[in-house]
Amino acid sequence: MGCMIGVVFVFVTLLSWFSPDVSACSCFPTHPQTIFCQNSFALVGVILKRTPTGQKNIKYTVRVVKRIKGNIGKVGSEFEFKTPSTGASCGVSYTIGTMQFLMGRSQSNGNTIKICNMFFPKTFENWVYLLTRGRNSYIQNCKCKVLEEGDASSPMSCRLSNNSKSCFLKTAICRRKQGGKCEWKNDEQCS
Repeated sequence: MGCMIGVVFVFVTLLSWFSPDVSACSCFPTHPQTIFCQNSFALVGVILKRTPTGQKNIKYTVRVVKRIKGNIGKVGSEFEFKTPSTGASCGVSYTIGTMQFLMGRSQSNGNTIKICNMFFPKTFENWVYLLTRGRNSYIQNCKCKVLEEGDASSPMSCRLSNNSKSCFLKTAICRRKQGGKCEWKNDEQCS
């Protein structure tokens, strides 16, 4: 019996040295304003074409319907981006002919969209903050930082409340007041 336990121990030890290469995509819930401000482009477009690139990526071609953020071409022009080909690598899949809200990062090797750097607007408020350019828009308030933890004493930050975080994610925006400090707006029902 002791010999069998020793063999099992050696086998388990050897297996732990040769761990398989496993990739997984996981994202933490982040406030939409933070996601928007961290990305370099945002647009509404129609998916025209899907092309495998052979480099574990898929390239999509999109016709720009509305430009929200970034230097991505004018309305009516075509825009290309890539995404990993699998969900395990944080890839995103789109259907040809559908209109999509797209957000991602420009990099030296092209524009990239991954699951963790995008969100799908679920509320009327999120759409207003995204598609407008006024005082209550994400684009005008990227200097205000949404803090999920840490010190919120900076005048340019808003602290998320843990007990009502999902409410803040759906309805509130961290925006600049007249004096330059940042504060929550539309958070009345989140208290």
